[in-house]
Amino acid sequence: MSYYMHNILKKIRKLPLISVSLLHGATLGGGAEISTFCDYILVSDNTKLGFVQGRMGITTAWGGGTRLVQLVGQRKALEILASGKIFNAQECLKLDLAYKIVNTEQRLEQALDFVRGLTAYHSTIIQSMKLVTEVASEESLEKSLDFERNEFYTKWGSDINKEAVSKNIRFVKNEKI
Repeated sequence: MSYYMHNILKKIRKLPLISVSLLHGATLGGGAEISTFCDYILVSDNTKLGFVQGRMGITTAWGGGTRLVQLVGQRKALEILASGKIFNAQECLKLDLAYKIVNTEQRLEQALDFVRGLTAYHSTIIQSMKLVTEVASEESLEKSLDFERNEFYTKWGSDINKEAVSKNIRFVKNEKI
């Protein structure tokens, strides 16, 4: 089960598009682990998030411990795991477990608004931006800079680039910024 979930969650983590987890109500154990594999975690104001595996006499099995360290650092991750505490939405935000709190009643619309705000550019540009940030978090500075430069080279002068520049020049002229 652990190996199977690692494979699935790695695929989610490596999706070429921005991924968002929207938590509502109790998200405990495996559900908490799954949420850490998305690029952003949004929590409704009634969320209760907990890595309660210790209470069950087990450790994280699906990669949640590893992702916690990447998200909040080793000490905070250890505290979250070892305490077995269940966190409310405000605590999740304070601990960097959540990126944003949304209203329970309007959670879906607020989450969709959040996603729309991150997807205004052409999908290939968003994909490159995600890849650049992933490589930067996993590789050395030198490899990351090389990758970023290569991503830029593939976009510079492309039809997408020319269209965006033309559109934004018209916008600037009309808006008189």
